[in-house]
Amino acid sequence: MISSYKKKPIHLIEQEINAILELWDKPFIELADDNTFVDKKWTKDLLRLLNRYNIRWFTETDVSVGYDEEVLDLLADSSCAQLLIGFEATNRNSLDHIDAINWKYKQFDQYHRVIENVQSRGVSVNGCFIFGFDSDTSDTFEVANEFISDSNLSEVQITLLTPFPGTTLYDQLKRENRLLQERFWEQCTLFDVTFEPKNMSTDELSDNFQRMMTATYSESAVNKRRQTFRTTVKNKILEGDR
Repeated sequence: MISSYKKKPIHLIEQEINAILELWDKPFIELADDNTFVDKKWTKDLLRLLNRYNIRWFTETDVSVGYDEEVLDLLADSSCAQLLIGFEATNRNSLDHIDAINWKYKQFDQYHRVIENVQSRGVSVNGCFIFGFDSDTSDTFEVANEFISDSNLSEVQITLLTPFPGTTLYDQLKRENRLLQERFWEQCTLFDVTFEPKNMSTDELSDNFQRMMTATYSESAVNKRRQTFRTTVKNKILEGDR
């Protein structure tokens, strides 16, 4: 049985924001939660609170944020700078059974729509992707490059699948004799290959990932994404003024 999670009362968040403003005139706040907007009613109350301040802030959430027009409009009014969203993969097969109810697999067709819905409100999306799933091949990296470009993502975070000791993934790979070492905490960086991939060698996964890093974070690629985001926001403003 999954226990319910706790939500901080809005009045306590208000007290914390006021305390922060006593220390800094223009703070940039991170709401440190892996999925802040699960409860949409609480989310709207939170955003209405943030709308009363002129504070730039950032948090993490899932793609469902892009389905609720009221949430999106409140986000736009709240001075939210960026949302980090775990898309995880740029092909549907890699998402199959990545979570217990296969929810992300079912959302895949909405990825571009969600990015557009959020970023058109002036809130940038930091899209997160993982490489090394059993369905991944060397071609996966090219598909990912195309997705990142076509989706107009403002920011990108890429990491390698990492079987942290004590997790279900670790136990699975250990049973399959695919772990490179039984204990490897010093390599749990999200950027080190720690297991035998299914459709690539370890060197191929590492080399492809390094090339992906170079392409994704080159100065020209970063500047292009940011300029595209600024253009998207500007065009949306001009449309609203007509």
